[in-house]
Amino acid sequence: MDNYFADYDTYSSEDIDRILPDGIELSGGRKILFDECARNFTQYSENVPDAKLIGEKDTDDGSFMFYCSPRPVMIKYSPRIFSKSVQQRMNDLEKHIKEYGYSLTVSERMEDI
Repeated sequence: MDNYFADYDTYSSEDIDRILPDGIELSGGRKILFDECARNFTQYSENVPDAKLIGEKDTDDGSFMFYCSPRPVMIKYSPRIFSKSVQQRMNDLEKHIKEYGYSLTVSERMEDI
């Protein structure tokens, strides 16, 4: 399990192009696939309360960690002038994810990264 989190890709929230029923399209052609993340979450987490969990949310850090293949993908939120707060923008993304039947857990592991 530790090897899976040894390396991960990091994107800014500004890199989100579109949120679709099957995943999140990022600039540069990368796509976070929700079904793939749900399978990986089941494989890499010790406590799996729901098969539709696709990653972790860390509100203190302003980030999401999605359980993608071949390695996790972090989306990091930064404050912006004349925009919604980091928390509001994170809630907006999480709302879209929930609309498509998936969810995130509150991060405990990300403190160790």
